[in-house]
Amino acid sequence: EVYVLLPPWGAGTTDVSISCNTSSCLANQYAANGNCEWCPMNHRAEAGSLNINACWPCPNGYELPHPLATYCRIKGETDALTPTPTPTLIPSQQISYGSTPKPSFAPSTIQMKSS
Repeated sequence: EVYVLLPPWGAGTTDVSISCNTSSCLANQYAANGNCEWCPMNHRAEAGSLNINACWPCPNGYELPHPLATYCRIKGETDALTPTPTPTLIPSQQISYGSTPKPSFAPSTIQMKSS
């Protein structure tokens, strides 16, 4: 999340150029050929992992509750009793195992004119 604060201006134009790139992969992903790849199913890795060797499996009888989980739970159990500050629904089409390109945002130019 980024905020750009501009002081009040007089007549004229203010040009702002903003760009960003991610520099590391999410939890349970690793960097490969400039992209972030998911670890194999039910494998975990620290955020920022650099290769598939950083992925380690959940113990037998355990599973990841969701692709970005940082822990394994007993297969079939639910986390219903685990308090969460803000429940978040992640649609299944947004998170999937397989190849995920590293997010990248092209520079943008914003022009603002005073009236």
